Amino acid sequence: EVMSIDSETPTVLGSILKATRLSVGGCVVGCLLGLLCALLISGTNDAVTEISIALSGMYIGYLFAQAMGFSGVLAVVVFGLLMCAVGSSYISPSTVGPKHRFMEQLGFTANTIIFTFSGLIVTYFAFTYGERVTGYDFLYAIIVYVMLNLTRAFGLFLLSPLLSRSGYKL
Repeated sequence: EVMSIDSETPTVLGSILKATRLSVGGCVVGCLLGLLCALLISGTNDAVTEISIALSGMYIGYLFAQAMGFSGVLAVVVFGLLMCAVGSSYISPSTVGPKHRFMEQLGFTANTIIFTFSGLIVTYFAFTYGERVTGYDFLYAIIVYVMLNLTRAFGLFLLSPLLSRSGYKL
């Protein structure tokens, strides 16, 4: 929702109620569609059909939750968690490999699109409002970038014993 200029100032209670409605509603939509898709997947043994059901469930869950005024992102996250916990037992063994490869490719493509658009938006703002950007802003951006990567490396270093036990390679 976009607030117009003449909208009322949000209250703390209103914000809490809205956040609760968004999150609970998104979680409920994700649960319902996750269970429905797990049930549908249990009735088939075809890789293309199982992948199509999972992909359709994610997309429909997002659209439905957004249309109802709930969080579409939370609906997809809960859908994915439920499919991993419950739906994975219904996926035929011959489908697991192709499904994982397809979902990895889908995630890679989505990340590429998101970061491409982010770069285009940042470039647009840099050219539009470039006279306001100083050398200190670029220096600050480089420092933040380095600090974020150092923080990530430190976190991975701290968690490396746990990650190595799970089979994850750094």
